[in-house]
Order: sequence, then C-alpha cells, then structure tokens
Amino acid sequence: MLPLLHCQRYENFVKALGQLKEHLITLSPESAMVREYFYRLQQVYQEQIATLDGEGIEPERVPRWQSVQTEIKRAFRLLQTEIMFLQASRQTATQQQRQETCLEEIERLQGYCHVLLKDE
Repeated sequence: MLPLLHCQRYENFVKALGQLKEHLITLSPESAMVREYFYRLQQVYQEQIATLDGEGIEPERVPRWQSVQTEIKRAFRLLQTEIMFLQASRQTATQQQRQETCLEEIERLQGYCHVLLKDE
C-alpha cells in the first residue's frame, strides 16, 4: 500500500497531465498556453514525483514501485523531448504527428500512475 503522501502526489500529477492533455487537444501546438501548462506539469513532476522515495512503502512492494517510478521518469523525459519538438515544428503534418506522440506519452504516464494508485 502506498503512503497517503505518495497517493496525493500521484493524483496531483495525473491532474496536471490531464490539464496538459486538454490544452494539447484544444490549442494550437505552438501556443504559449501549451508551453505554460507543460512548465506547470514539469514543476509538479520535479517537486512531487521525482523527489519520492520508497520510505513508508511495504518492503515487498518497493521493487515494483521503483520499477514503475523508473518508467515514469523515462516517459516524462520522452514527453519533455516531444513537447520541445512539437513547439519547434512548423509543418502541419509534423505538428499533428508530434501532438499524437505527446498525447500517447501523457496517457502512458497516467497509466503508470493509475497502476501505482490501484495497488494501494
């Protein structure tokens, strides 16, 4: 079972991911709002997710938690790169492709968080 603090932080991260996803769908990819929501997400990740440790998690669950936490870190870095490429792309086809990839990474990150929250 995850400690309450972990659960709250993963829920906050899922919420921030959802906000970015919503703005990616409704706004132009080069919009300053997309950049702003990504920076907010990045802040949540750095302050709440990246700083988590295994303290308070049942010892037999720590390896699974570490594994999922590693996947979250990897997927977040991929999302970070894709957002950067999305913001730099100028052709519509490239923007659409990058936008789809960003949305897939967001869904992957949400899925990882839900796996951890479900395990509680």
